[in-house]
Amino acid sequence: MPLGAVPITAGPGTPLVNIDGATLRAVPGRRWQVVLYINNNSAKTLVPMIDCRFTNGSKTVEETRALVPALGAGVRAGLLIYGPKTDLFVDRAQCRIVSP
Repeated sequence: MPLGAVPITAGPGTPLVNIDGATLRAVPGRRWQVVLYINNNSAKTLVPMIDCRFTNGSKTVEETRALVPALGAGVRAGLLIYGPKTDLFVDRAQCRIVSP
């Protein structure tokens, strides 16, 4: 879901796409969720893929991949990624851009 705009700054020191403000939360009786913002820092429309690893200590509980719908140049969007059911304990979620 587009939320706003970001400066087009992609280059040698700035990635094409970056994740900002990822927050882990549990929906009781449902699933763990990561709410995050994704910024397209480039002048092109991109279709990013995100990988999120839900862990308990250092052990992986579940790994999830999400393909973000086409993200226009300079767009900031919000994204919700679902993880395992809440009957499995998760203490951390690490998300990263897989592509581009």
